[in-house]
Amino acid sequence: MPRVLICLMLGWLAVPAFGGGRVEEPVISWTLRAGSFNTEDDLPVAFEAGFEVALPARRFRWLPEWVQLRPIVGLAGNDREGFWGHEGIRWDFRVHGRWWLQPSFSVVFYEKGKGKDLGSTVHFRSAFEVAYELANGRRIGLGVYHLSNANLYPRNPGEESVVLSYTWHSHTSD
Repeated sequence: MPRVLICLMLGWLAVPAFGGGRVEEPVISWTLRAGSFNTEDDLPVAFEAGFEVALPARRFRWLPEWVQLRPIVGLAGNDREGFWGHEGIRWDFRVHGRWWLQPSFSVVFYEKGKGKDLGSTVHFRSAFEVAYELANGRRIGLGVYHLSNANLYPRNPGEESVVLSYTWHSHTSD
């Protein structure tokens, strides 16, 4: 666990160097997630729960103007004593009315505990979430994500999760 926390703290400190300037209202998002870990395998499915923080969206010169990325950091664990932390980017894209798509990509630091051996400590997380915005601005969503070490190590079984999420926002003071 200490390795995971140290890596996350170092990455969090690097967020200001992430690039680009803010383009939307300065809002931090807080998300709670719960669901099933390892849904596409012969091994038993594990319960997982996690927490994620998304910083205000930023505009990057090398991307189209309508793409605003949010730096994210999160922690999660499962009932087999596995835990992981991730850092990456998320794109919150309003599709229609109150519906949002939230794809994201992160680097993950994984410790298996008594759970599934994913072949290494360093992984990549690609996620896709569909969320509905409630009248109070909070969101409920359903997401799927995949963990993989991208074949950087000899063993790469990968893992898929399906999670429900609840997101709320707080304004920053600039």
